[in-house]
Amino acid sequence: MGRNFRALLEERWTKGLHVCVGLDTDPVKIPECARLGNIEETIAGFNSRILEAVGDITATVKPNSAFYEGVANTTRPEDFAAGFHALRRTFEALRQKAPDVPGILDFKRGDIGATNNGYVGYASGMHADAVRKRLLLRRFGSLAALA
Repeated sequence: MGRNFRALLEERWTKGLHVCVGLDTDPVKIPECARLGNIEETIAGFNSRILEAVGDITATVKPNSAFYEGVANTTRPEDFAAGFHALRRTFEALRQKAPDVPGILDFKRGDIGATNNGYVGYASGMHADAVRKRLLLRRFGSLAALA
């Protein structure tokens, strides 16, 4: 059975916890002393230590997918998959270290049809409890009437 995001969040609220910790982890800004064997290990390990520190004092945690997807832009192109793996490992660490804290995947996208279904597939593979999605409307095609 899946986790109920609202129930998890409301339970945190009853404890007076209202802060959302954003994990916009930029691997370039991780201190040298926190770096591990490779970029995936570095990001996942850094996030894991943050989760240990905030698990008892936060309402929710929200990694921003763009920072993990952008790993190839900030390191080496061959590290492209490392960001995806680090993001998934972050949610796994959240479930292990702070199982009562709901995790939100900050996953801003705006598209239609089959492309959007691909985004949904990616997001569901992260095992987040909720997804924050911002629809971007542009003035072209069938979206013109909605803008």
